[in-house]
Amino acid sequence: MRVNAYDNLLGELGTLDSLIAMTPEANVIDRMSLEARKEQVQAEIAAYRHNLTQREVTLSGKFIGYLPESRQAEIRVNEISEDDTDFLGDIADTVIKAKIHTSVQDADAINESLDIQTEIVAKSERVGRSKPTFVVVDTGIESSIHQTTTIHENILADAPQPFDDDPG
Repeated sequence: MRVNAYDNLLGELGTLDSLIAMTPEANVIDRMSLEARKEQVQAEIAAYRHNLTQREVTLSGKFIGYLPESRQAEIRVNEISEDDTDFLGDIADTVIKAKIHTSVQDADAINESLDIQTEIVAKSERVGRSKPTFVVVDTGIESSIHQTTTIHENILADAPQPFDDDPG
């Protein structure tokens, strides 16, 4: 069951509660069928919660693109830690889709930083053996840009300097 189905069940549960409250006690058959459906929904919600696994993961990879309206991104994952491999399966060398959490304020910088290797922190959710979903909470872009700039500055500092034509 995907997260959308879970949200739908929660909505249905609220609707059933309202309908049961509005249905007169005299309408026994209606109330009983509504209450029976409510029990089914509650059981499905409980099963979902039992199979739901959430975890914060760190992905080493590159952003391929970002859609600002839907706050979705594609990430080419280069590697993940061994602990995260146990949870996610082997997703190294694959492209994943991820939502960008609203707390990420530099989300628009993703499209300006495509193909820069970065450490991306995401919350991952999995129901049973389903494919995991991802919500990026830290793009890692700023620290990657800082590291790249520092490397370039160090290369330039170590490069031979041209002769000064004016001795003084």
